[in-house]
Amino acid sequence: MESQEVAKLLGAGSTAGRVASAPTVQPRRSASRVVPHLPLVLDGLRVSLFLLIVINVSRVHQAIAIVGKARPALTLVFLAGAFVLLRPKAASTAALFKTTEAKLIAALFVLACVSAVAGISLGNSAKFILENYVKVVIAAFLLLAGIRHTRDLYTLVLAYVAACGILAGMALFMFRLTRGAEDQVARLGKLYTFDANDIGVVLMVGLPLAILIFRHSTGLRKWLAIGVVMAIGASLARSGSRGALVGLVATGGFLLLALKTIPVWKRAAFVCAVGIGLAIAAPPGYWLQMKTILGYHHDYNWTSEDGRRQLIVRGLGYMMSNPATGVGIYNFARAECLSDLSEKVRNYVRGTGIRCTAPHNTYIEVGAETGITGLVLWSLLVLCAPWRMRKLRRRLPAGWKKGDAEQRFLYDATLYLPVAVMGFAFTSFFVTFAWIDIIYIVMVFQAGLTLVVKKRLAQEQGAVTPAPSRRGSVPLPVQTVPSLPSP
Repeated sequence: MESQEVAKLLGAGSTAGRVASAPTVQPRRSASRVVPHLPLVLDGLRVSLFLLIVINVSRVHQAIAIVGKARPALTLVFLAGAFVLLRPKAASTAALFKTTEAKLIAALFVLACVSAVAGISLGNSAKFILENYVKVVIAAFLLLAGIRHTRDLYTLVLAYVAACGILAGMALFMFRLTRGAEDQVARLGKLYTFDANDIGVVLMVGLPLAILIFRHSTGLRKWLAIGVVMAIGASLARSGSRGALVGLVATGGFLLLALKTIPVWKRAAFVCAVGIGLAIAAPPGYWLQMKTILGYHHDYNWTSEDGRRQLIVRGLGYMMSNPATGVGIYNFARAECLSDLSEKVRNYVRGTGIRCTAPHNTYIEVGAETGITGLVLWSLLVLCAPWRMRKLRRRLPAGWKKGDAEQRFLYDATLYLPVAVMGFAFTSFFVTFAWIDIIYIVMVFQAGLTLVVKKRLAQEQGAVTPAPSRRGSVPLPVQTVPSLPSP
């Protein structure tokens, strides 16, 4: 009898507990689809942007005459723009100017136009802007509009890696080695748009991106990425570029120090893979040529009037002659041989000839052609980019390191993209690369990554927010359960 009463009390207590408990709020699922690995997005807009990156980075259309005649870069820009206008839901245009990178790119373009008016040759600058630079800026904003979510970003990063693979393949199997009158080593010659020094910049940006794709791909894409990593090392050796070697050492150091999500032995393995490719493909005399980096006092870049040291000195003079806007975009070479601002022109001896020299230094190019104002904007865009990624990474939940495929990719991208930027920052010190697509593509990747991360964080925060209670709802009364007597 006593056991029956206890059972009744327990039953009543459980019923009261059910009445007293508040209704359970089920979290909504995140809008991002959870997938085991990241698939490619190959709709019309993304395919156009994919091919645009491949064309602008590898310049493969110049090796195929029939493709080059069709002006593929311009055609793809118009095609991508048509997709954005006709299918606005397939693009992300609402946040085009909500990132620091986009604002700085737009500011640089406006300053370039102003510098053309205030510079030493309006016609030369205007022609360059209309024929080249405006396409670079438009393509950058089309790429940014094409990044809606993680899979779009992954697709476009893969496009850059594929372009590096094509460029490295041409460097290994198509472009021939030549030896100049003063060269101690045979190096790549008779390339298309890029020369032997230029491909070092392009491939150095692609190296950390290839490792990022390797980390987040399966099957053929994974093998493609590791093949690109080794081909980059071999191509750098054939380039014979000392600046590329300096950039490789700096980028390798960043890879070893910054990629904390990868075990140390794996980071070292990636660096060794590049080193093995470089050692195998190094032509005779390559290492002898690299040793001249230490003996720079005897190098023509230090002693010659047209060497890099004198170019830096004259470039700083052009910048200070008009600190606000410089001599005008694309006017450095014109200032070298046609302007009284140049010491070469002032000291010119009739009949001896004078050389219109490119700046051979991206930072001097920006400062001389757009003034101190342009150099400040450029430094904010490029040199401060790793700091912006570090700030973004601090906002990420710790669980993203081992989360789903999209979370892991986004977390790792905040580590690899700064390494790519630093690869550009070091190697571009020896080439003229301020108004070319490469850095703008990487900046778009960072801007797109920022937007995607903010969107994903907002989705996840919204997924655990309890639904608001209905107006006029009366809270359920809380009933107490009588305690049982002690046995």
